[in-house]
Amino acid sequence: MKTTWILGNEAKLRAQCEKSLDACLNASSIHEFWEASYKFAGYDSLDDFFEHNNPMNFYHGIDCPTLVLNALDDPVCLKENIRVDLAENTPNIALALTETGSHIAFVDGLLGESQWMTKLCMDFMHHALNDHVSLKKGDVTKL
Repeated sequence: MKTTWILGNEAKLRAQCEKSLDACLNASSIHEFWEASYKFAGYDSLDDFFEHNNPMNFYHGIDCPTLVLNALDDPVCLKENIRVDLAENTPNIALALTETGSHIAFVDGLLGESQWMTKLCMDFMHHALNDHVSLKKGDVTKL
């Protein structure tokens, strides 16, 4: 994050808030980074940032097939926050939990040369499209 997002935009971020930029560069944890960077996203507080960026606040009314992939070792989307009940009680949502994967890594191979998350998502979309086409034809009564 520091190399790509912060240093790649250092001049713009420094012009916006030098104190926040320095705090981002000195952050030693993801929480310290969030504490330092919420201003760059236009929020007044970290709580305000979380309120407006928490997907749990926006799942109502999902009417298309949706895959939620979460690793139990994710340092950002913590396992304690996973709402299995929502997946069980909300139509069109499939929840895939894995023991490992970190935060959007889901890599394969000794050196992590491939990412299986992409294949899983593409397979899900393929099957969702086929189910949707079948539904339109009347072959499937509900997803």
